[in-house]
Amino acid sequence: MDDLTQLLRVISATEIVKKWNVTNDRLNAIVEKFRLPLYHICEKRVRPDDGKIIYFCTGPYFKFYYEGDYGYGEYILEDVCFNTDTVELFEFEHPEILWSPAYPDDDLEKKYGENIPADVIRRRLNMSPIQFIDLMNSGQGPVCSWEEGFREHQQKLYPDGDFFSSRDLESEHFTFHILDWKAWKETRSADGRFTGAGVQLDAGKSEDILTVLREKDAEILRLEQESAADKARIAELEKELAVAGATPTTTVNAAKWGNSVTAAFEVWSEIIQGTKTSWKESEFRALIATRCPDYHTEVFATAWSLLPGSFKHGRGRPKKNPEKS
Repeated sequence: MDDLTQLLRVISATEIVKKWNVTNDRLNAIVEKFRLPLYHICEKRVRPDDGKIIYFCTGPYFKFYYEGDYGYGEYILEDVCFNTDTVELFEFEHPEILWSPAYPDDDLEKKYGENIPADVIRRRLNMSPIQFIDLMNSGQGPVCSWEEGFREHQQKLYPDGDFFSSRDLESEHFTFHILDWKAWKETRSADGRFTGAGVQLDAGKSEDILTVLREKDAEILRLEQESAADKARIAELEKELAVAGATPTTTVNAAKWGNSVTAAFEVWSEIIQGTKTSWKESEFRALIATRCPDYHTEVFATAWSLLPGSFKHGRGRPKKNPEKS
C-alpha cells in the first residue's frame, strides 16, 4: 500500500464536468494548463481510528487518457477523481468556472435533444437547488416529465408533504420538454415574472416560502445548539468518571463507546446540515457504520430515537415510476 496515495476527500471527474458545465476536452485542457492533479481510485478502506473512508489511489498525473489508440477517442473519466481541497482552491481562485453558461435554447436542444435535464434548467435560471424546488412545488414552474404525478398530488391524492425534492435533481428522468420550456419562458416574459436571470414568484407564495425557510433555519440552529450542549454534557460526565477513578465494566468498552458517540454526532451534524428529510433507520445505521464499524448498539439506538421526526421518513408516498410519468 506504500505505493498508493491516500486521500480523505475526493470528487469524481464526471461530477466536475457537470458542476463546471464543461466538456471532457475542456476539462482536460484546464487540467493540463493549471496542473490540477488527477488520481485513479484503486480501492477504499475504512480507517479504524475514526471510521472515515480512505481512498487509495495511483497518481498524481496531469492529463486524462483516451479510450482509443494513438491518441484518438473519448477521454476516460470513470474512476478518475480530484482531491476536493484542490478543486475548492481552484474554484476560489477562478470563481467564474461556477457561473451559469448562457446557452441559447437551440444549443440546449442540440446538446440534450427534446428533453432537457432539470438541473440544466435550474442552472439556466440561476437558482439554487432549494429555490428551484420551491418554484416547482409552488406550481409556477415549467411543465415537466412528472407533471401527471404532480397534478395528482395537487388534487390531494398524496397530501403528506411536497411532491418535488432537491434529490430529484439527480434523476435522469426529471426533465423538461424543449417546447414546454419555451412556452413557459414566453408566458413569464409576458407577465414580467421571468427576466432571463431568475424567476419572481407570486408575492404570497414567495412570502410563504421565505417563512418556511426561516423556520427551517431556526430549527437547524436550535438542533445544533442542543447538539453542542449534549457534547459538553458528555465531556463533563467523562471528566467526572475520570476523577472518580471509574473503569469500564466487562460489558462496556470505553474506546468503543467514545468512537460510537463521536460517529453519532458526526452523522447528526451531516443530517441536520443537509436537505434530506426521509432518513430511514437502515440508512442512519449505515452512515454510523462508515465512521465506526464496531459501533455500540445502545449509542445507535439513542441517537436514532432522538433524531427529530422532521428528518425521518420524508413524504411518505410511493415514488411514481419515472418511466411512466
